Amino acid sequence: SERIALRGLFQEAGVQAAAGQESLHAAPFLDAMRALARDAGGDAPLPPVPDTAFLDDLSGLAGTEQLAAILGARARISESLGEWGALAERGQARLPAWKQALALHRHARELSGFESIDQELRAIEQQRSLLDETDRLAPLAGRLAGELRAAVTEQRERLGAAVAEAVGELEGDPAWQGLAAADRDQIRRQCRLTPPETVPISSVAELQASLDERPLLAWRADIDAVRERTVRALAEAAKGTHPDDETVKVPTTVTIRPCTLADETAVREWLEEQEERLIEAVRRGPVVLR
Repeated sequence: SERIALRGLFQEAGVQAAAGQESLHAAPFLDAMRALARDAGGDAPLPPVPDTAFLDDLSGLAGTEQLAAILGARARISESLGEWGALAERGQARLPAWKQALALHRHARELSGFESIDQELRAIEQQRSLLDETDRLAPLAGRLAGELRAAVTEQRERLGAAVAEAVGELEGDPAWQGLAAADRDQIRRQCRLTPPETVPISSVAELQASLDERPLLAWRADIDAVRERTVRALAEAAKGTHPDDETVKVPTTVTIRPCTLADETAVREWLEEQEERLIEAVRRGPVVLR
């Protein structure tokens, strides 16, 4: 009956022992327990690796003495197998999710809720609570992915709107109107004034791949660059309508000074200032306002 109990205990660790061969499988059983303990912990945010000193004591014995000692520690061994097995199983599921959350976290600095997300991730790491019975990572990772997904969608829409506005400006330009449709398409592609492609971001893996290829800062840089690209497109249009005329001047950009106008006097002063700047600029060639 004791050997039957030992074989059942061995089986809990995945070690199959035939009747009468319990002594041969004692060492593999203890090794399997040590391996399970290593899988139950590790570096932060994992909990520390469980203490396996009592297994070393059992390994120092041999033969029937060792079997008797293992059987005598059956309650502790069975409890450890249950605890370590549960931790190892959670680790297999949560550690990849943790690494993925860290990858998304690197792209989240531009989010308004970054500090809160950052603090919660740091707390999981510092408290080594990734494998706690209550999964604190899943809701946080879901929130992180959701906010990043919304940010990417917003930036794509903003870039699309900026490009559409730029194309509308181009279509109102006489030089642009004088170009063939194929030439206009070529200039738009050359100046990167085409609508942004729709990239799949529904899954976390797709979202991460999208951000790795084009971070949020890159989206914003593209939006900010639309004005300059529009000026380049207008210049290309001017060259295209007069390809052999070296006197054709490239449009320059003039930035209108923003301000708060408190009364009619302020309005007139501001208009006079802009009028002087624009007249001076237009004497040198075509002007594009910004």
